[in-house]
Amino acid sequence: MNISLNKNGHIPLYFQIQEYFRKKIENNLLKPGTQLPTERELSNKLNVSRVTIRKAIRGLIAEGLCEKKVGKGIFVSDEKIPINVHKLEGTTNILQASADKIKTVVNEKKIIQAKKKYANLLNIDINDKIFYLKRIRYIKDIPVILEYAHLPSKLFPELEKYDFNQSLYKILKEKYNTYPDKSRGFFNLIMAKEEEAKLLNLQLNTPLLIKAATIYSQEGIPIEYTKSVYRTDQFNFLVNSKIIE
Repeated sequence: MNISLNKNGHIPLYFQIQEYFRKKIENNLLKPGTQLPTERELSNKLNVSRVTIRKAIRGLIAEGLCEKKVGKGIFVSDEKIPINVHKLEGTTNILQASADKIKTVVNEKKIIQAKKKYANLLNIDINDKIFYLKRIRYIKDIPVILEYAHLPSKLFPELEKYDFNQSLYKILKEKYNTYPDKSRGFFNLIMAKEEEAKLLNLQLNTPLLIKAATIYSQEGIPIEYTKSVYRTDQFNFLVNSKIIE
């Protein structure tokens, strides 16, 4: 490790240290799982305060480049799976393209009556039947996504009989000739409550990203209301946009 600090410049020391490690990680010179030197080691080597080191490390953790393992130290984070937020794509396809050893566990599936919220979102009558599906997605036996799906039963009769360890959208295409085409919804940051913490094997109040959206067919018919809860330590959410002046 050879960090050269400009102690007389205008760039804060903590940021120079943070930038050094960022470049090493982004250029794959520090591999995922590599342990960083301790605060004491860095402080002694660089002749800066441990407060400065701590601030640099907090920045690396906030960027998702490093993670703190209690009782062990600071480690370079594993590579995260990219998700393009502008692209409508089933979770199965996303995980299969980017990860090994994926698994889906169906936590619950049943027919329920539509409450006002879901009736409005799916353009159906209150008390119409809805197929409800709750699934947990795993990567290498780690739960990473919690999914809730609501679909109008009148569009997809007997949907509950199928195996949902596979792609939902594949079933809709092959069995019902329905092709998801666009979505309308939002992303939001939430703190893990009891259910999310339990099912995703996290501590309470861990930050999570939630995506909630109505999915429309090629004919413009609402076919699903979905809510997906993502572990933020496992994914990068990609945004492609054009600057408007």
